[in-house]
Amino acid sequence: MVREAPGPEIEGYNKEIQKGTKEQIVLIEGPEYKYWEIPEEIERTGEIAVSQDGSQLMLGKLKEGGEAVFVNFRKGSVFERVKDLQWAQDSSDFVYIGKRYHIDEEVPSGGEIAEEGDLDDLEVLICNGEEVFQSKSLSFPAINPNGETFSCVKNQKGDKGDWSLWGGALIINGKRRTSPERSVTLMHRGIQYSLDGKKIAVDYSSRLDREDERTRENMTAILDEENQYHIIPARDTRNSQFSPDSNDFYCTGIDFRTEIPTIYKNEEGIFEGDPDEQGYYSNLKVAPDSTHCAYTHVIARENAAESSRFQCMINGERRGEPVNDMGAFVWSRDSSKVAIETKSWKGDTKDSKNIRESIREYSVKSNDEHRGKEYDSVSLPTYSSDGKHLAYFASNDSTGFMLVFNDEEYPLYDNETMSTKTDQVGNRPLDLRFEEETVQGTAVSLEATFKIDGRIAVRTFMFSEAVDPVKREQLELEDGLFSLDSD
Repeated sequence: MVREAPGPEIEGYNKEIQKGTKEQIVLIEGPEYKYWEIPEEIERTGEIAVSQDGSQLMLGKLKEGGEAVFVNFRKGSVFERVKDLQWAQDSSDFVYIGKRYHIDEEVPSGGEIAEEGDLDDLEVLICNGEEVFQSKSLSFPAINPNGETFSCVKNQKGDKGDWSLWGGALIINGKRRTSPERSVTLMHRGIQYSLDGKKIAVDYSSRLDREDERTRENMTAILDEENQYHIIPARDTRNSQFSPDSNDFYCTGIDFRTEIPTIYKNEEGIFEGDPDEQGYYSNLKVAPDSTHCAYTHVIARENAAESSRFQCMINGERRGEPVNDMGAFVWSRDSSKVAIETKSWKGDTKDSKNIRESIREYSVKSNDEHRGKEYDSVSLPTYSSDGKHLAYFASNDSTGFMLVFNDEEYPLYDNETMSTKTDQVGNRPLDLRFEEETVQGTAVSLEATFKIDGRIAVRTFMFSEAVDPVKREQLELEDGLFSLDSD
């Protein structure tokens, strides 16, 4: 079962690999292979992403000069520079910013040129391949989940003619919106849409005294469907998000009265840290059911010689022991547990040869912890829709990349060598996702996408619950009886 995708295809093949078992789960077929060559005109690939519907988005630095975004290997406009490339949440819509070439510059074939009289450094907002807005100095492009609304921030210089006091104008569908506070200089940090597409959250800092840096306060302005702003002050704008049901806005922050790290739901503090422990919260992730949240407590160092420690927190309670570093949380769809990438090393020396990475799972209702095997690198932990299965990529210098499914290891490729770390050709995992179907019970299909030796490879693994031979024979007999012709 291989997803059909456009682009030049080279010979693929199917080959069974050694079957493994884990908790009555077996690899029943595959993996199947599909390869696509990266266009020869690309000198170096940048970001590569896979959308909800399987579309491939790739940023390429071109051999002739300039940069372009390729969607399913089809090249878009050529710009001097491309930045802030991203997909919309849970959709195949995409947005980015491109800088046009100046008319006096040497322009590669197909390069976008600013017309005579246009501003220097003219930038263009691209939405689904179409130019929708242009101005000088754009940032933070975003598009709502239904693809109908796009936005960005138009940066503006301050009163002194430099960027020491700078603000920004919120642009929605090409029109400038009034800032939430006219009397202060705004410093936008980013834009988020709620999943229902009806709300926009704009992160910024506001100076009560325009000349005094110390009077800056972090704020979030939420613009609702009635075009009204709701201000949430004094929060950490780097760790904020709408709940999946779009009803609430969560963020981390430091309570200005107690200086204790706090999790906020709208304007209410719902989880507070221990007064005896300094530090801050990060990696906030709200569960799919919108009732739980996981986050990291970064415990402050007691002296400069020590490293910070990272503690997993769920709903205000500790899970497991602190580690040297943590990545982003991934929730199971039933909101019962989370998986997270962790790093650990011995002593205070953060040397690449000394770092070990693993995936750890934590339960919402108990202090249960499951520690996966340690590797040189782990990435993209992914749950099946029922939360029963966990898969991720892992690698060691000696073995290269592999797929880990329910703690069992499966090679990603055969008779090829791929470096553990990103090398000159950028070999790396890109995407991992479950697709479920019924095959005499429950079968789980797992699709892995990765870049290897100048190609994009997609491989599909099929796993199924092990069935007792007598029961399997009975199922096959029943299947044959029900498939007989009625006449």
